[in-house]
Amino acid sequence: QTVALPLIRVTLFEDRGALTHSGPVRIPAGRSEITVTGLSPLLDDARLTARCLGEGAPQVESVRVTRRWTLSPAADATRRAELKAARDAAEAHVGACERRVTQAVARAEAARHTLTRYVGQLGRAVWATADTGDWPAGVARLEAACDAADGACDAADTALADAQAALAEHVAGLDALGQRDGHQLVAEVRVRVLAATAGTHPLQLNAVTPCALWRPSHEAERLPDDRVRWTTGATVWQRTGLDWRDVELVLSTDRPAAHPALPPLHADRLTARAKADRKKVVLAHRDEAVATDSGEAAVAGVYDGGEARTLRIGTPVSVPSDGRPHRLAAHSVEVAAEHSLCCRPEAKAQVFQIARLHNASPEPILAGPVRLMAHGAWLGEGETGYVGPGEAFELSFGSDDRFRVTYARRRVHEKKLLASDRTHFVQTVTLQAVGAEPADVQVTLRLPVSELDALTVQPSLHLCSEGPPAPDSDGLVHSAVTLDPGAQRELSLGFWFDAGSEVVLGDPW
Repeated sequence: QTVALPLIRVTLFEDRGALTHSGPVRIPAGRSEITVTGLSPLLDDARLTARCLGEGAPQVESVRVTRRWTLSPAADATRRAELKAARDAAEAHVGACERRVTQAVARAEAARHTLTRYVGQLGRAVWATADTGDWPAGVARLEAACDAADGACDAADTALADAQAALAEHVAGLDALGQRDGHQLVAEVRVRVLAATAGTHPLQLNAVTPCALWRPSHEAERLPDDRVRWTTGATVWQRTGLDWRDVELVLSTDRPAAHPALPPLHADRLTARAKADRKKVVLAHRDEAVATDSGEAAVAGVYDGGEARTLRIGTPVSVPSDGRPHRLAAHSVEVAAEHSLCCRPEAKAQVFQIARLHNASPEPILAGPVRLMAHGAWLGEGETGYVGPGEAFELSFGSDDRFRVTYARRRVHEKKLLASDRTHFVQTVTLQAVGAEPADVQVTLRLPVSELDALTVQPSLHLCSEGPPAPDSDGLVHSAVTLDPGAQRELSLGFWFDAGSEVVLGDPW
């Protein structure tokens, strides 16, 4: 008998999908063969399994996949003919638009060449006769001709872009109907079962297919009461040749393709050597980010902190087999947020609107893009890294155009009579408020952090506008600045390196 088992559940991994088909089947006593249709032609033969469920379920003896090309339905054939005609017309239109662009560019170049020669002869005539006559009117007509030619070039470029977009759409439509003219590839699975007695039993078919994957994507919306509605979701792609309709979707960070293996152990030999006398200590500067779990050493794909995570979409979803991204929301929560204006000029000379949040969920927030919203309006796209449960993180809602920021670095050389000269490294930030209301801005500058006892970083107190700095463990110095409308404030932070004569230190800037 031939049956069509509905697709009930899809589990998506980083680079593949696990599909589960299930449905009741009437199975007679003895040996019989069941042909299952309506499957993806890309399913992996080696990972295909079938089983019968329920009490006294029949035994599955073998599972075999067959593929064949079949004629498309009449509706597809009609649609294919329409798309072919539209594609041919679009190709002809693209060619005509390309010719129009070439002609428009040639006319524009000819008009500019004529204007150049006309102006050159005008200069010689005025020099010889000191009489302009009707020359200005001719120049105006030629300038108008040049403007018209440039406008024709812009119109031709726009028409060509539209024609190319239409052609790409028709080609994509033809690709979606199949690669062969009037044919489509279908797969059938033949399941041989052995039943002691006749009866109706659920038949479950599990298959793995490529061309299906997901990535985390989130949405953060700032509400009128300054709370943030955080929506955790995913972006799903699939082109398996089978449309998913009302299926249970499970998203997993597990990696079935990875083959875990213990690293080999090598011999570690320790040897003794004479202590060498070092006359010089050579130090180097390097940039170190704040210690966070960025996942750069992990396998490319979804970073899950080293532990497989599972994300379930609460409602049945439908995803067509078109290869396009589809955003799905898993769950949403409103959390309290602390909003402030921050300026980190060493990284970017702008003032940003920052929201500080806490991940109150027992599950981590996976790294991915964040769609930024404010009071129902779209602001742009941001990013978030991996955030563990209960961990605090920052989210930027874009720059604030009410402020102008300039950042500069300079060196101040100080001469000493009884000691060696000093070089002070000074950072200067200038903030100017152009808005209509006062605002508080937190400015963050950075002092280098020394890891060796042979070198210490000392603040240059006479070059620090905000008094003695109090850096944190990462060397960040935070200063709160209040700016009235139209006010301007300048902040400076200076430091110098205290090292002995045996230390060789390079320039940090």
